[in-house]
Amino acid sequence: MANKDFHNKEFDSATLKKLDIYREYFNESFPVFLYGGWKNVLVYDFFAGEGTDKDGTYGSPLITFDSVSSFCKTIKEKKTKVVLRFNEFDTKKHEKLTKNVDNYIEECKKTDKCPNPENGCIIKKHITKNDFSSFFQELYPFMQKDKNPRIIFLDNSDLSL
Repeated sequence: MANKDFHNKEFDSATLKKLDIYREYFNESFPVFLYGGWKNVLVYDFFAGEGTDKDGTYGSPLITFDSVSSFCKTIKEKKTKVVLRFNEFDTKKHEKLTKNVDNYIEECKKTDKCPNPENGCIIKKHITKNDFSSFFQELYPFMQKDKNPRIIFLDNSDLSL
């Protein structure tokens, strides 16, 4: 297994292209669930990384938050529960991810996107530090029983095949 730590430098063109595709996909699929009458929408990013590259370019977790936050007023009106689950096993990356997500939320609350800045973010977040295999095995039985829609992002860029 090759451990490519690309978060301590700028994302390369292939990573930027992958993130653009993810952003487009997410921006098209999330509203389908939100406007489709679902009361719960779940998003999983099992290999979340730090959330940004060294220059602050958004990675998948902050792309997800940024996309979902543009719908916060609708989420509140429709009383939809949106849960974002980010998992990063590496301790240092997990700490940076937590800081980056918390900073994003604090900045977002200062914008007109946020329907209730004094009460906190209406998007629920869970940031975990688990090994993918055991974590997925733990969640999979729940996923099989639960009928709520979910978006799952699986991209372990640290593996070379």
